[in-house]
Amino acid sequence: GILGVLLWLAAGNRLTRWADAIVAPAAKANRFRPLLQLYVAGIFIYGLLPLDLTLSATEVFRKWRDGRVVLVPFSFDQGGIALTAYNMLSDLGMWIPVGFLWRLGTSTRSAAIIAGITAIAAALEFFKLFVESRITDSTHILLAVLGGSVGVTLARFFRRPANPDEVAPAGESEFGLLWIVLCVIWLGVLVQIFWFPFNVSWDLPAAARRLREAVTRVPFEVLFYQDYLHAFTDLLRRVLFFVPFGAFCGLIARTLARHRLPAAIARWVMLATAVAGPVVIELGQLFLPQKTPDLTDTVLGIAGALVGYALVRRFRPTTVTPA
Repeated sequence: GILGVLLWLAAGNRLTRWADAIVAPAAKANRFRPLLQLYVAGIFIYGLLPLDLTLSATEVFRKWRDGRVVLVPFSFDQGGIALTAYNMLSDLGMWIPVGFLWRLGTSTRSAAIIAGITAIAAALEFFKLFVESRITDSTHILLAVLGGSVGVTLARFFRRPANPDEVAPAGESEFGLLWIVLCVIWLGVLVQIFWFPFNVSWDLPAAARRLREAVTRVPFEVLFYQDYLHAFTDLLRRVLFFVPFGAFCGLIARTLARHRLPAAIARWVMLATAVAGPVVIELGQLFLPQKTPDLTDTVLGIAGALVGYALVRRFRPTTVTPA
């Protein structure tokens, strides 16, 4: 801990200027730049916690010898297919906002943004070499590139045209069915993540007892039984996993408002759907003895869904009619 503080005092400002130099060119004229920088800083802080740093080449070699420096992508055993998929989706989802925010409001080419995300992810993995409790894995770089690419692609449907005479992408009017399909697919992914291995027990008295325990349990009590790093990771993942679901609900609401339903009804129906998703996921765990249903998880999931829904409401595309 002391070594981490000393290292930050010695090189913190340089690292900040270095990160700013990476972000600044592509974030030129980007009104989302402060949010982007704050989010990237959060990724670095999260990736380097608990800051048990070492500058010893011997310790770095020991990490490599113990298999905690993984150079071949997707070769690290994370303890089963379900856990591996869970971790990979978490890492991928974490980088989607970087590409999304970076692309909004800037005319920089997508390839340059992806190159910047690659550089940031590679730098983060390099710094992890000096964090004793962290694993350096090239897979994280590939997932960052993939997640950033998804974010850049999604931003195309929300970016305001740089030229006033340019017509912005139609977005939801042309992709309504796609949003519905993606929403259903993502809901299936959430079911796979939170209900696996599907050892269902239809014992209603047991489910009722588990429900009482879930609603009366002290908030965040389950996280207290983990170390703070894993607890923070689980909390962050619970929120992030439901952000795409909420975003898809928002996109569907926009499509329905344009073509089939009054705008107010469409918004409230899909908002209720976004909230109901995490609730249904958690209620399903009442019939899965290996799972621990928890009201806190439900609240975190709802928070993530509302964030995704609000982002769609905030970053709506602008359609300009050519003169």
